[in-house]
Amino acid sequence: MDRIAAQGWIRLVWLHGVILDDLDGIPILTGHARAALRRLGSDTELEGALENHLAVIAAKGGDSEAAYEGFRRALDLRRDALGDDHPAVASSLHNLSYVFTDLGRAEEALNTARQAFEIRLRTLGSDHPVVLGSLLSLANSYADQGDDAERRALLDRAVEIAAASFDGPHPTVAALLMNLANAEQDRGRWAEASSLYSRAAEVYHQAFG
Repeated sequence: MDRIAAQGWIRLVWLHGVILDDLDGIPILTGHARAALRRLGSDTELEGALENHLAVIAAKGGDSEAAYEGFRRALDLRRDALGDDHPAVASSLHNLSYVFTDLGRAEEALNTARQAFEIRLRTLGSDHPVVLGSLLSLANSYADQGDDAERRALLDRAVEIAAASFDGPHPTVAALLMNLANAEQDRGRWAEASSLYSRAAEVYHQAFG
């Protein structure tokens, strides 16, 4: 019963802080969640979920340092509870990669984005839509490092996964084609970029009519 109560309070923290942007009640909800966790005893999986949610809230509020500390705690707790090879661990690494980018720590952003992608690929499979998020994060990290060729290769792969994941023309595929076009434009390959922009427009047209 205590675990169900803890899960409920933790989900309310996510709902109010992340989905609804209702921050006024977060301290009270967090207090209730921590009290439920204390009654429950040691449950590092739920503790990691709470730390992750609070870190997301901090990141949304622009407090990158607090977000970094929270995501680090969430990562450690989730690894302790679930092992290294778990989608929740990948989510914490994925979140950390964005914070590292905000902090100007490009190499660490790339390394954590790569780890998140590899875990998701192993545990979820190459055709899972969540893998797309990791691919895009990794592609952006390579772009920050100036490696446009690797960025292009990853975006190509993302387009292939998206096209296989959705039944018929889909706006996600069009958005990825736009990203590819931007990558080609950044490399000064104007003809390739123009062709990709046209493909994206056609997919949007087919998807929405």
